Amino acid sequence: TMEAVQSRVKTRLEKEGREQQQMMKDSRAQPPQINKDVTTTQIALNYVIAKGCVPVPGVKTVAQAEEVLGCLGWGLNDEEVRMLDSAADAAEKGLSI
Repeated sequence: TMEAVQSRVKTRLEKEGREQQQMMKDSRAQPPQINKDVTTTQIALNYVIAKGCVPVPGVKTVAQAEEVLGCLGWGLNDEEVRMLDSAADAAEKGLSI
């Protein structure tokens, strides 16, 4: 399920990026750059945020810091949160999805 959400978010962010670029085409301003290489860590951090909490990730390397920063500027939509909620419920019950 995490992979399904990851793929879904990546596709959505790519679409939103194309739409922003199209809207900005006639202006001189540059569209904001949004991370499209979504990792499971970034999904998890944005899930925590979507649930109303503030994540405090441990960071020991520059690569880890860059990965954490990559979750900024986007979030999970309601459907993506529901998918992860369902997976968490199934895992709690010992079910495999």
